[in-house]
Amino acid sequence: LIEKTKNFNWSDSVQIDFSQVKHVDTSALSLIFELKRDAKRHNRNVTINTPPKNLLKLAKLYGVEDLI
Repeated sequence: LIEKTKNFNWSDSVQIDFSQVKHVDTSALSLIFELKRDAKRHNRNVTINTPPKNLLKLAKLYGVEDLI
């Protein structure tokens, strides 16, 4: 999935809606951070909407909650 994002057209900032997602693991954190790094290279933003509780718990566990 990360490889597919390399060719993403960053014509605008992106919002990712997690409202239908109930559970994630650390790979979701990795993907979010990769997308945010890539967006930053293109002067864009990635916003996470309605993150699942366990995503927030994982982010807190790893000390990156401010980056979500």
